[in-house]
Order: sequence, then C-alpha cells, then structure tokens
Amino acid sequence: DAESGDNQLYLSMEYVEGTDLTKLVTKFGAMPVHQACDAIRQAAFGLQHAHEKGLVHRDIKPSNLLYTPRGQVKVLDLGLALLNQQEWGGGLDAGRVTQDGFVIGTPDFLAPEQAQNPGGVDIRADIYALGATLYYLLTARVPYEAATATEKLIQHVTAPPPSLLAVRPDMPPQLDAVIRWLMAKKPDDRPQTPNEVVIALSPFVGVAAPTPARTVAAEVNVEPIADEPNTALQFTEDSAERRVTSRSLGVKSKKSSTGSSLPLMLIGLAVVFVLAAVATVLFFVFKSSSSNPSTANVEEDVSSIGDKFQAIAALDFVRIKPGSFQMGSPESEQHRQKNEGPVHLVKLTKPFYMSVREISRDQYLNVTGSPAGSLPKDIGIGADRLPATNITWEEAVEFCRKLNNKSALKKDGWEYRLPTEAEWEYCARDGDSKPFGQLDTLTQFTHGIFKLDPSDPYGNPHPDIKRNEFDRKPCTVTSNGKGDKVYTREPNSLGLFDLNGNVWEWCADNYGSYPDDAETNDPTGPKEASSKVVRGGAFDSTAKDCRAASRMGISPGQKQMNIGFRVVFAPKK
Repeated sequence: DAESGDNQLYLSMEYVEGTDLTKLVTKFGAMPVHQACDAIRQAAFGLQHAHEKGLVHRDIKPSNLLYTPRGQVKVLDLGLALLNQQEWGGGLDAGRVTQDGFVIGTPDFLAPEQAQNPGGVDIRADIYALGATLYYLLTARVPYEAATATEKLIQHVTAPPPSLLAVRPDMPPQLDAVIRWLMAKKPDDRPQTPNEVVIALSPFVGVAAPTPARTVAAEVNVEPIADEPNTALQFTEDSAERRVTSRSLGVKSKKSSTGSSLPLMLIGLAVVFVLAAVATVLFFVFKSSSSNPSTANVEEDVSSIGDKFQAIAALDFVRIKPGSFQMGSPESEQHRQKNEGPVHLVKLTKPFYMSVREISRDQYLNVTGSPAGSLPKDIGIGADRLPATNITWEEAVEFCRKLNNKSALKKDGWEYRLPTEAEWEYCARDGDSKPFGQLDTLTQFTHGIFKLDPSDPYGNPHPDIKRNEFDRKPCTVTSNGKGDKVYTREPNSLGLFDLNGNVWEWCADNYGSYPDDAETNDPTGPKEASSKVVRGGAFDSTAKDCRAASRMGISPGQKQMNIGFRVVFAPKK
C-alpha cells in the first residue's frame, strides 16, 4: 500500500509487459507444441510455489497467463474475486460464474469438483484447468463447446476428457494422453501436484513439431538398449531407443493414492510407441543390462532433496554406445588446421550420456544460483533458454560439481562432467568421417548457427532467413529472437543439437597437439597445459570453423560471448 499527500491509499503492483495467451491464440492461431507446453510448464512452476503456500488459484485459463517478451509466463489474478466481470477465456459465453458473490471459475476451464463444490477444491482443480488450457493452446478451441455456461459445466462433470488427436491428428499421442490425464474427472486420477505436471511436459519443451521417424518431443525415459561389442557407431533410425532424461533432478514425485489406471494406460502407450514421456511423473528407471560396471546402464531414481520442490535442472541426455572412430581431420580436408592432425584411431570403451543441447542460461542459474554472463541487448524472446555464455572453464566445471551434489540422479562410479575432447568429436562425427559427421556442408540455421562467408565452401544460406540475421548472437532452438517466425534446427542422427556452430563448447581436456603416438583408448589430452580445449565453432564463426575436427585452445579463466558448454553423465575418469 502507498499513501499520497491527499490521504488516499493506493495499491502499487508490478507492471508486467506482455500479452495474455488468449490474445496470442486469437491473433496467431494454435501454438506450436514446444511453445504451448513451455507456457503450461512455466505456469505449473508458479502454481507449485502457490501450492506450497497453501493457495489454490481457482481460475486458471489462457487469459490469466501472461506471455512476456522474454518468453516468461506470469500467472495473473491469484486469489482475486472480480465479481460480475465478463472475461473471455477462449470462447463466447466464457464469463466467470458466480454464486452468492463467490467466484468459482470460468466454465471453459473449470474442474468438475469446482462446479459442484467451489469451496472444497484443492490444487488438483488448478491442474485440471492447466490441462484444459493446454488443449486450448494447441487447438485454438475450448475443451467443450456449448451454447450456455451451464451446458459447459455439465460436460466438464460428465463428458470424457477431450481428445487432442481428434482435432490435431498430427500431435504426439503421448501429449494427447498427458492432456487426458490432467483433465481426469476424479482429482485422484490426475497429477497430484503441479510438480508432476512440470515433469510430464518437460519432454515436449523445445520441439517445434513431431517428425514421423524421430519425434524429439517424446523420445524420453525408455530403457537403454543393451551394450553389445562394436567398433563403430551403430544406431537405428529411431533415436527413441537411445534417448533418456533427467528432467526432474531433485524433484519429489508422488503417486496417486488410489492407484489410478490412467497412469498405467499412459505407460502402456509409451511402450507401444517406444516412448515414455509421461513415465517421468512416477520415476526414472534405467535398468542394468549387465553386471559389468563398464557396460551397466544408468539407474535413475527421482527422489526428494529436502521437503520443498527444487527444480535443479531440466536436462535431456542421449545415450552413446562405446565404439571407435578416426579422430582428427585428414590432410585432404579443405581448411584443415595443423592442430587437427594427425588422424588417429580412438576407442571409447564405456557408454556415456551426452546432453542434447548446450547448457542454457536458466539451467545454469538453477544449478549455480548465479546468472550467466551478459547477452547482447537485442536477444528478445527466449533469452533464458539461450546457451549460458561468458562462462569460464572453471565456472563450467563448478556447474558440474554442483550438479553432482544436487542431482537426485546418481550412480556409483558415475559423475556429471565436461565431455572429453574425444567424446565430443565422437558425437560430432555422428558415425561418419565427413567434415560435419554425415554432412559435407551445413545449411545456415537448419544444421547450425554460423557466419556466412561467400568464399566458404561448407556454408549454405537458409532460403527463408536473411543473410547475417544470426551472425552476432547465439540462438535458441526454435526462435529467431523476434518472435514472429519459428525455424527448427535439425539434430544429428544421435539426437544432438548444435554441435556445429551456435557457441564453442568447453571440453575437459588440456589443449595440445596430437602426438604421433596418441592414446587410443579413452584419451584425455595432455596432463599439463596452459589452455583448455573448445570445440564446434560459433555463431560468429564461418562454417569451416564448425567442422567436427575444429579445435582451439583458450585460457580456462577467459570469458567470451561465443563460448558455452554441455555436460555428460559418464563413468568417472
């Protein structure tokens, strides 16, 4: 409260710039999967905090979720009862319903129990509304269409949850199952906390659209395939067999007290499609395929750290099998640098897990408690999801140390750390010896973010993007930084993004020339050196500097706008 000179009292509130989700859908139509799921996921984070304070919103709907220019979602009207005010939550006749002056919600997004007993609801009513809101964001339709508010309330109580696939057959079946789970008629059959909603939606964040053979949005939480002897990268086309996640590091997850059959149905669907996006809500299990510790799979255990919800990080990993490859570039490769040779055979003897993307700014903040370095002023939407840059090698190592301490995903003899130079190139090689793994050239933005140079034989301009549009800054996976277009970069066949371009990435190794008798098995670089290795090129590099063999030595205490990092979960060295 504030008091002016005329003795009048005023309520001062934060001004939040942005547009509510109803207006965005009305103007632009249904949202892409990654954007809609991210919006609901962020709202669930906010509701988890409210839940821990004993609050129930009771009026979650698109028009009460504000999308800011930075890509943040703010939950509005918490605990407010605005009487007799017409609100538009996604359709005509979607005004608030009141009873004896008590606001019970908006008909389009109202939980069944809230229509029957508005004073007896708990956080699960908000979870139902999140599901209804997600359905609206993905379809531009309200869950139940009817002529009057009363008819809508009756459908919320009696009709089955709406089918996303009936309206959008192009959507992932797992996402349809998630929505039906959130909108289960009985509260006991839904997620029991917003916490679980965060975990269930995390696999879909950062994916623009499903693809027939490799739906990145849902390739999570499957049992890793058993190790078998191999001398090269051997993978099937469907990377779902390899993809794993640790999205709920440090998150406490509870099962429904009634033993609902719906989660079992979701798990069944996940098995059918070799995907288990929803299984994260209950537990992460990586079953061991061998008693040999060198080939044993990771066992994930989602357990609590303290009593309160802690979102430590949201990391996707791809499981990489052991194998051999030719490290370095041959003398015949154009623009080859002296430090890229001689070519030598390297064998990685143990499996490891590589993070799908570079560590983002919000992940860095969640783990370390400190913000990453500064960004250019014109980044725009999605800045928190950009790679964490202006990070020293020491700070990247400290991130891994804190992740090891905070993560609930642990395994004896395993650790989070920076990838070795050999592990990094092994993944960038992608099972082939071409300059970019399986590619001879890169298409700007489709295969990476890099600076176009007409004299560079490796770089191709994207047909829909103006030249130099991305030359001066790193980028998120799905946004051009202005919010008016969405471009989707392609992962390599392992499911890894941005190994070529975007930002250079710190490796664990000391920097030095490859000796003629370079170590063959699991090499880790020179024992002593004044510099550390960075790999992959950056947004301000030309494509020739983004080749799989490109490498530089940088002082471990140096910060640069174009250097970030990713992590591996791997056996300790």
